[in-house]
Amino acid sequence: MRSRTASILLIALACAGQPAWGQARLETETGSLIRQPRQARIPDKIGLSDAERGRVAAEEFADCVVERRKDDVAQLLGALYGSADERRALKRMAVDRCLFSGQLTMPSSLMRGAVFRSLYKKDFGDRSPGLAPAAPDYTVYVNDPTSNGGAVQILMLDFASCVIRADVNGARGLLLAQAASEKETQAFSSLVPFMGACFPKGKSAQLSKSTVMAVIAEAMYREAQAGMTDPTPSGKM
Repeated sequence: MRSRTASILLIALACAGQPAWGQARLETETGSLIRQPRQARIPDKIGLSDAERGRVAAEEFADCVVERRKDDVAQLLGALYGSADERRALKRMAVDRCLFSGQLTMPSSLMRGAVFRSLYKKDFGDRSPGLAPAAPDYTVYVNDPTSNGGAVQILMLDFASCVIRADVNGARGLLLAQAASEKETQAFSSLVPFMGACFPKGKSAQLSKSTVMAVIAEAMYREAQAGMTDPTPSGKM
């Protein structure tokens, strides 16, 4: 029986066999013959750090949300970063129907990244749209580009697009690998040499692996969308 103690907490930041990719992970809930998106489990695998356990659970949770909360996901895609619409969409996604048991706590920015990673797997996991000649203009996705939070978000997405364009296959492999897996570690390591060069000169930040992966997920999805609509792609993803 499913535990009734499951809960999800989104922390707003101060700044504001494995299935085929594109195929939802499904399970049959007790008392139902209908296959539903799999609820997230907080893993108990020995050797995983707390951060890795959180990322595994966040990935499963986002996969479930993308299937169960399609309207909220669509609202998040259309909402500007830092807007009230974004906050409402993220709040509605924090439903315990997608968490099997326990408590999952994550910053809203990481939840956003987990949703974009899941969307990329679903929409582009079985195809590789080309890169448009230029990276997206991320100011159009931010509610207030002049605010501190908005400026940081734009900087991070520009950084992520630079990394993606330096090694698009590595970035794609990162998103398609299972969270906290050896493949994910290898893909992330392949991108590290480009991160220093892609970070703006004169800027400094301590970036966690989870933060970098979150912005790469969103930038990769936006890049894929642009590649699908641009008639003269510059490369393959």
